[in-house]
Amino acid sequence: METNWNSKILKSPRWIAAGACALLLSACGAQPYSSQNTSNVAQSFSLPESQNAPLPGETTTTTSTPGTSVNSNLLPTIIKRVEGVGYDQTVSVEVRVRRILKVKFTPGIADKTEAGTGFTRHYSGLGVYLSVESNSQPTPLLQNAFNGATPESKTIDFSGSFTRSCATTDTSCRQFVTITVSKPNYDYLCLVERMCAPYFPAWTHVAATHPWNGTLEIQTDDTSGL
Repeated sequence: METNWNSKILKSPRWIAAGACALLLSACGAQPYSSQNTSNVAQSFSLPESQNAPLPGETTTTTSTPGTSVNSNLLPTIIKRVEGVGYDQTVSVEVRVRRILKVKFTPGIADKTEAGTGFTRHYSGLGVYLSVESNSQPTPLLQNAFNGATPESKTIDFSGSFTRSCATTDTSCRQFVTITVSKPNYDYLCLVERMCAPYFPAWTHVAATHPWNGTLEIQTDDTSGL
């Protein structure tokens, strides 16, 4: 499962410390999967969906489903690959919006090697924080397509999370809004080293030298829906 895995890595001080920490969960501040202590750890949540009524002046056409409508001039949703190395690296994506901003995150399969080693540090689950201005929301630990699994995703509605600079009456106005991806967590220790819940944390911060990636799919006023 681990590409060119070198057993010497397991004997490094970093992984010995990780194992000792996992065996002494309470002493290290970590908790099993079922714990309510979720500081800086990806977790499940839900947000209410905002109302997305057609904008003034939009042309809509009725679909085959009664009571629904679509804008015939909408563009496809925006697709952006996001990638980083380690827990502390953040990635930002800027988009033009008026009032609608929804973001879906899907984790990718590890496809880059760790610098200086030639090893690919695989994971089957990845969770991140998605942020717009002061609103920062964690995704659950989402399954990627590793070993042919069906990837999972999470959609967050940030439509009310950014400071509006466009006048309400100006339907042609667009402003730039930044989406930030940060604090990645993964299941590397469980997948590769078989250090799994309930005896070890179900997920951990991505190690400082491990690459990670995912995809953002973004809905704005000018795109189709997610």
